[in-house]
Amino acid sequence: MDGMRTVDRALDILESFALKDRHKQNLDDLVEATALPKATVHRMVKNLERRGYLRHDKENAMYSLGHRVLLLSSAYLNDLEFRSVALPYMKELRDLTNESASLWIDQKTHRMCVERVQSREPLRQVISVGELLPLDKGSSGKLLLSFRNTPADDARLPPGEAAAIRQQGYAVSHAERSAGIASISAPIRNAAGKVIAAISIAGPDFRFAEGKIEQYIGYVKQYGSLISRDLGYVEQ
Repeated sequence: MDGMRTVDRALDILESFALKDRHKQNLDDLVEATALPKATVHRMVKNLERRGYLRHDKENAMYSLGHRVLLLSSAYLNDLEFRSVALPYMKELRDLTNESASLWIDQKTHRMCVERVQSREPLRQVISVGELLPLDKGSSGKLLLSFRNTPADDARLPPGEAAAIRQQGYAVSHAERSAGIASISAPIRNAAGKVIAAISIAGPDFRFAEGKIEQYIGYVKQYGSLISRDLGYVEQ
């Protein structure tokens, strides 16, 4: 039991760095994030630093994730075969819309960006591969949440929205998570028909004007279907 508790505490510390605005933390920040005793946190971070999972900047006393985490995350991302299938289509979608294209997966409590093709426009939304964002705000989060298709998850969105997303096959967001940002997402399915990811485009709201947004919805749905087809999904 002591061993399991030690593992849980180490994971609590590492996972706290995945939250936005917590990529760099001092000891007091980690105590606050994990609700663990300061002596315990100090002991754990020293062990994690020794193993290369945390890095300590002695000048400002801040901790950040170390190189060993990168090795694990690279192995994880390489195992997501659909990323290599999706990437050429994401580049085409970016070129068609001139907006950034992203690939998102459901991580139970959050959504994670696992691939990104940046817009060439100087004004664009900045998202990094590996970034975690909420599930109940933003088009890709709402889409992934909706395709869980459970009453509890549907209830996290406005009444009827989850059912509408499932029926129409896309989700749209206007300034839900970030002011001035719009996005459109569509599902990616595997050969069994299960939604395994969301493909999305996002950019400044003023570039998603009425009329253009309908065209963009068509593009995003089309490329979601193309990726799904290449993964073996046959539309009924």
